[in-house]
Amino acid sequence: MTAPALLLEYFGKEAVECLGRLEHLARSATGAPPEAATMLAQARALHGSATLTSLEGLPEATAALERLLRGVQEGGVQWDDALRAQLL
Repeated sequence: MTAPALLLEYFGKEAVECLGRLEHLARSATGAPPEAATMLAQARALHGSATLTSLEGLPEATAALERLLRGVQEGGVQWDDALRAQLL
């Protein structure tokens, strides 16, 4: 396997794990905000892995998710059913 293929395989595994954790946290956050620090940590890990890939748009998309969840953690973005639905 070439280095780029190994990198993409690593990212794929990392992304599945991070997204699975984010989904679990979001699904559990009904009627109350999620564990914002934990969600932000997962988004940050996903973004970090995405920056290693050469896939166009992926680092930007994961950075946007990270910014959104940072806003939730800092209180600038309100967690509600609409945001939860979009995240899921």
